[in-house]
Formats: sequence, C-alpha cells, structure tokens
Amino acid sequence: MRTCFNTERERERERERERERERERERERERHYDTLQHRHYLLTNSTLAIIILVAPSKGTH
Repeated sequence: MRTCFNTERERERERERERERERERERERERHYDTLQHRHYLLTNSTLAIIILVAPSKGTH
C-alpha cells in the first residue's frame, strides 16, 4: 500500500514538473515573439527614417 502511495505521489510530482517545464517553454516563446516584434518595429522605423531623410535630397538633384 505504501509503495502504491509513493508511486502515485512521484507520478504527481513528475506531472507538476512537466507542467512547469511547459509553462517555461511558453514564457520563452513569448519572450522570443516580443523580441521579434521589437526588431520588426525598429527595422520599420529605421527604414521610414531613411526614406524621409533621403527622399528630399533625391528630388533636388
């Protein structure tokens, strides 16, 4: 009986560890997605800034 109880407890601990690992993977995916969004934002703004700065000088030559 005690062995069964320990085994069940161990299984529950393992399930909890797996849930925690899944939560950590989800947090990592969110961090990665946020980083990609930020890089896209910076790239878009940089591109717009270059277009705004370069376009007027192109028209005067």
